[in-house]
Amino acid sequence: MAAAAASRAAGRLLSPRLLIASRHLQASASEGSARDASTSFIHPAAVVHPDAAIGQGVTIGPFCTVGASARIGDACQLHTGSHVTGHTELGEGCVVHTGAILGADLPGRTIIGENNVIGNYAVVGVKCQDLKYKPGDECFLRIGNNNEIREYCSIHRSSKPCDCTVFRLLVTIIS
Repeated sequence: MAAAAASRAAGRLLSPRLLIASRHLQASASEGSARDASTSFIHPAAVVHPDAAIGQGVTIGPFCTVGASARIGDACQLHTGSHVTGHTELGEGCVVHTGAILGADLPGRTIIGENNVIGNYAVVGVKCQDLKYKPGDECFLRIGNNNEIREYCSIHRSSKPCDCTVFRLLVTIIS
């Protein structure tokens, strides 16, 4: 109760956008989700859906978006203007640089392991460019741990529901 009163008092000193973000963090922390308002930072200019799962120690920069079904692991960093949408899971310790887009609002999943670095303006986990893809098919992408996906790369989901695009080894992808 005392924490809620203190945050309301502090909220009067904050800008309206920051107040919305702090209320969002308080509400989700009180709902028992994986979020920890004391260690995570969400910039007031970021748009984070209330249903998104945000781990501890996460930093979300200005102009980022995080969708409803997104899951961001502990100690991740989303740099300015990066986007995580659809059923996308980002493992612990990942860094998503400026302008990168992860996932898409399509059936299926994008799962990115731990300690990955996604470069500036990379596009990962969107609809494939294969003509065999049929709209509505569940398509998948799984990326392992400790990879570096360099700037401007494009990695797509599978083209058929029975397939999965997989990166398992330590890889540096250079476009």
